[in-house]
Amino acid sequence: MFDFLKQDDPEISFTEDDYRRRRAHPNFKSHISAEKLVIKHGKTNKAKFITYVVASGLTYGSGEEIFHFLFKTAWHGQAPALQCFGNGQNIVPTIHITDLAAVIVNICDQNPKVRYLVAVDDSKNTLEEIVKVYCVVLKFIKTQDLGC
Repeated sequence: MFDFLKQDDPEISFTEDDYRRRRAHPNFKSHISAEKLVIKHGKTNKAKFITYVVASGLTYGSGEEIFHFLFKTAWHGQAPALQCFGNGQNIVPTIHITDLAAVIVNICDQNPKVRYLVAVDDSKNTLEEIVKVYCVVLKFIKTQDLGC
């Protein structure tokens, strides 16, 4: 998809122009269409209607359920191991929900020129690291890699 990005360098980030080149999975084509529609309407009358698309990392921190399966599995202790999909080395973009709210407030206050923003925290944690934190905190010993 983004062949110019080096897969092994987590420091390389996307630019605003990159979002136009994305190809959505068929299940998410409606999301891409909605983003394009928002940006299009924002260009029709800039004096009255300013639009932004904020692509956030996985939200956590106030009851969001993105990592609920890890918490529930470790808490109940019914599985022999917590599952780590793939080799676990993929970096999972995350953002605390209050940080995402602050990003949106800043966008409203500052009216940046870019219309497509990526909101993630600086953690750069791998899936394996996230799973291991659940194991340590909830005293769940084993992890299991699930190859894709």
